[in-house]
Amino acid sequence: MIPPEILLDAALALEGERMPGPDAAELLGFLGGEAALAPFLRHAATLRRIFALASPWAPGLCAWGAEVETPLGFSFASGVGTAHGPAFMACVAEAMERAALAAAPPVALRGAAPDWAPRLPGMPAEVDCVAPGLPLDLTHRRASPEFRPPWPLSAGCAVAGDAAGACLSALMELLERDALARWYEGGRPPAPLALEHAAGAASALAELREGSTARSTWLLDVTTELGIPVVVAASADSVTSGRVCLGFAARATPAAAARAAVLEMAQMELALAVIGRKADEKGQGGLNPSDRAHLARADALRAGMPGLVPQGGARPHLPPLELASILKVLETQHIRVKFLPLTVSAEGLVVMRALSPDLDQPGASPRSARFVTQGPPVATVSLL
Repeated sequence: MIPPEILLDAALALEGERMPGPDAAELLGFLGGEAALAPFLRHAATLRRIFALASPWAPGLCAWGAEVETPLGFSFASGVGTAHGPAFMACVAEAMERAALAAAPPVALRGAAPDWAPRLPGMPAEVDCVAPGLPLDLTHRRASPEFRPPWPLSAGCAVAGDAAGACLSALMELLERDALARWYEGGRPPAPLALEHAAGAASALAELREGSTARSTWLLDVTTELGIPVVVAASADSVTSGRVCLGFAARATPAAAARAAVLEMAQMELALAVIGRKADEKGQGGLNPSDRAHLARADALRAGMPGLVPQGGARPHLPPLELASILKVLETQHIRVKFLPLTVSAEGLVVMRALSPDLDQPGASPRSARFVTQGPPVATVSLL
């Protein structure tokens, strides 16, 4: 655990306010000392605690965890990377997202339910609205909690140094979840990822593994007809072909998506190891619902299952696009997207929420009009 005063001292040093003390200098050396760290260090000082983690299967993984107090209770955040600075910032960004979503005040604005409300079971006839066509249930917590959205409210939330960057990251997460729903639950077969797109991910994986052969790894391309690259990275115990961990990502290029998916896969492996230690120390009664869901998913999946084996030829991808161009592509497919800014305490950082009634989420029911079942689901356990 890093004391808040050291985090603040390090932030002030990066901002040129003063020379860092010995502990802050050591922390900055560990994190890399980038100027972009300053607002993240400031926000980290407000967290209950933040700490580094180590993975038994990926010794080269830089991983951080944080405990977050929110108005809706305690939450946990994490972040990973191939260097400690980016991993630290990713962890703090996730903590900021969770706090911003939980702290958003109820809005006393009423309106008729939008035309796509029947997609959401139990949606009241009237809903709190933050913008035309957007029920508050999908953006902020409600003053009256009788309605529970069928997917995590944290999906489609992102932090960046400017609104455009945050909007792009938030939208990419929605596109990722849409592709995952079509693959994992809709039975859309995954495709192989071309070797030229997988090379960077393979290099990153070798750096993470540091020679460890305890787990085998492979990549799946689950890009939809939209053409925005979405890649799944999967790993399994090399001896049993079981205890599968999945990571996924949507990015501007398939190579970037593959690398990001590998990092998230390594993060899920670390979570599995932490849960295993927790079970050893506290027994099954010491596991929370999220822990049990993670174990159930890992135990239900096996390398070689039909839904985890790439089929057919490589998928087509759009060229790298900026936010405005992606929105135009979605508009041609009649996919609506709206963005909502969320408040955050860290100066110089922006939290944005992306929403779309036309993009699917794993676990959401009923489905959007775009959702087509193409085969059996990969597994019957929850993906998220």
